[in-house]
Amino acid sequence: MKNKLSLLLIALMLFLSCKKEPDSALINIEYSNTFFLKYEEIGIAEAVDFIFSTNSSLKENSKDEIEVLKRQLVSTSSLLGNFMGYELIANRNVGSSLQLLSYLVKYEKQPLRFTFVYYKPDKRWVIQHFSFDGNLIEELEESARVYLLNIYDENK
Repeated sequence: MKNKLSLLLIALMLFLSCKKEPDSALINIEYSNTFFLKYEEIGIAEAVDFIFSTNSSLKENSKDEIEVLKRQLVSTSSLLGNFMGYELIANRNVGSSLQLLSYLVKYEKQPLRFTFVYYKPDKRWVIQHFSFDGNLIEELEESARVYLLNIYDENK
């Protein structure tokens, strides 16, 4: 019995020593998911406050800009109808310390895109930039034109 317990402890120690740091994409996706949960259940201003709370220096130095962002987002979303959900549409990294997550945010009348840029200066991820826009449809149309031009050029 003692040998089995010793083997179990050794196996557990080996497992724990091989365990990697959590995947950054998952950590930041969780931040974003929490943002959207607050966005839907508590309100836009509270969700924006939450996401900027991960970076105290940005929160303090950009108070006015954050307030403008909140007002713009409240105003824009009120024109689009009810919030219907969100989907991750892009996940890009620069090295292991900078990550962009882009979401399609669904409303009754039309979608928006929310972009989160996370930065890891040391051991902890913080929000570096957050924005929203409604340029998705124009970009989709432009990418279709580029795709068709590429096919046309290939067939020449």
